[in-house]
Amino acid sequence: MGLKTIILAGGAGTRLFPLSREKYPKQFIPLFDGETLFQKTLKRALMVSSPEEIYVIVGRDHRFLVRDQMLGICRGCTLLIEPMGRNTLPAIYWGVRCIEEAHGVSNVMVLPSDHLVEADHRYHEAVQCATNLSDEYLVTFGVKATMENPYQAVTE
Repeated sequence: MGLKTIILAGGAGTRLFPLSREKYPKQFIPLFDGETLFQKTLKRALMVSSPEEIYVIVGRDHRFLVRDQMLGICRGCTLLIEPMGRNTLPAIYWGVRCIEEAHGVSNVMVLPSDHLVEADHRYHEAVQCATNLSDEYLVTFGVKATMENPYQAVTE
């Protein structure tokens, strides 16, 4: 039994205004080498999960964007369309329940679709290490701060 992946693709992605809009969030805009953040996330998920082990959670407004952007990258993923957006934790809970119904109790990796993450050998090694620990621990990844106070106003 392989690692299951939930991709959270339901966010509004409005912080990249004016490029992103409510109906066209940042994760669906092709900004990096002609690919979107969602497509890059899907490719990272395929590094550790088969298509049948990937569950994409999306809101009704963006379901067609997700389906279109999955073409050519992955067929066989499960698309879960939220009846209404209820934020991150309820979406993860719903995804885990769906995975459990289909595959039984499983190790699950949750990926936001609006982050830019370099999918190199270090990423793969970190996921493998987390998978080895996940039977006993809840494993999370974060970004190491590069500034003492990232919220301090910069003036020049």
